[in-house]
Amino acid sequence: MHPIIPQNNTLIEQIEQLLLQDELEDATHHCQKLLNSQTLTPHNAIKVNNLMGAILLEQKQTAEALVYFKFALDLSIQYNEKEEDLLADVHQNLAYCYTISNQTEQAIPHFKQAITCFGQIDKPQALAKVHINLGYAYNQQENFTQALASYEAALQIYLQLDAQNELASLYNNIGWLYNKTGDHDKELYNYQKAESLIVHTQPQAVALLATIYNNIGLCYTKASKYDMSLQYLQKSLQLRQQQYGENHVLLANLYNNMGLCFLRQMKYAEANQYFDKTIAIRNALNEQNHPFYANTLSNMGMCFLYQKQVKAALGCLQQSLDIRLGLFAPHHSDIATNYLHIAQCYFEQNEYQNTLSFCDQALRVLSGSQSNSLQAIDLFNSPEPVRLLQTLELKSKVLYQQYLLDRHLATLNAAFEHAQTATLLSMSYRG
Repeated sequence: MHPIIPQNNTLIEQIEQLLLQDELEDATHHCQKLLNSQTLTPHNAIKVNNLMGAILLEQKQTAEALVYFKFALDLSIQYNEKEEDLLADVHQNLAYCYTISNQTEQAIPHFKQAITCFGQIDKPQALAKVHINLGYAYNQQENFTQALASYEAALQIYLQLDAQNELASLYNNIGWLYNKTGDHDKELYNYQKAESLIVHTQPQAVALLATIYNNIGLCYTKASKYDMSLQYLQKSLQLRQQQYGENHVLLANLYNNMGLCFLRQMKYAEANQYFDKTIAIRNALNEQNHPFYANTLSNMGMCFLYQKQVKAALGCLQQSLDIRLGLFAPHHSDIATNYLHIAQCYFEQNEYQNTLSFCDQALRVLSGSQSNSLQAIDLFNSPEPVRLLQTLELKSKVLYQQYLLDRHLATLNAAFEHAQTATLLSMSYRG
């Protein structure tokens, strides 16, 4: 064991201050000096490796940061570290690294361990933040039940603390989660709770208010209340233009959402104008490989499809699919949506084999199985019942069209079986 050197403690405190002040170069220099000194106690070695990881994380060097966080954890296990605060910090840093690296399976156990550590000490704000980050990781996995449970745990802490600033942001996050589960009444309720808190307690929180207005606008779009939707989207646009000017990624998101509102109203010319604005901004920012870029391409594809411009629709939808396949896990629901929309394009062209092929790929994603058979589909626990219903209905239609061509009884039976399954799902989904 190395001798305790009081100067080391002072230097560690200086590093912590430099990190808070965003003076990363000086913080890095001091960390490296301590790590090379061979005078650190095991406890301080854990601290300094953890700090070095945090510095690298601030510099977007995630892989390098992960090495230091892992070493800090190894030291804590080797020397049986007892300080719960430090252990919690190491675990949550590791978990955060894994999360932003899209390795949520590895992240979740460390978030849970951080929660256990923080539960041993009186740090409710820190505990709430870990619950939120755990909820985000579950959300990334599309495990919405666990995500909601994590957000609710954080909500209870913030309500007890009367933490108005944090509550507004959390209500917005919970609203977005209900958007994912399709419960739009609860979604709107939580957005409105967030809006009320911001307006009455944090009028200076312009960025968060703009986000909430945007989300309320999207909620009204889904409810077919298009005038209300555009009203809130315009309010969000005004705030963001004041903050960021015209060529910012957040404006690109808004233009996409406004285009979606017009698309739902079948005002295709207006929709395309806003989608074009979105694409132009993201191209200028070199963000052609971003999930939101894929979203806009998907929306444009559907806009073209509704106008019977099938070739243009296929081009947009295939490009969107290629981006998503490169970014998401193979079972992600957005990939299933792409497969379904491409199948709809081929159906418009009476290309039934291609339609069936893409329907089957959508069913494999939606069932979480390598099989596209109806027996592999868990009808009553699908995270995407609407997409599943649409895919089953389309496959039933194309099988019937094939039967009219080949007059094979097996094809007719398959069409009937898919139609019957779609009916069961529809009855279950609608109540």
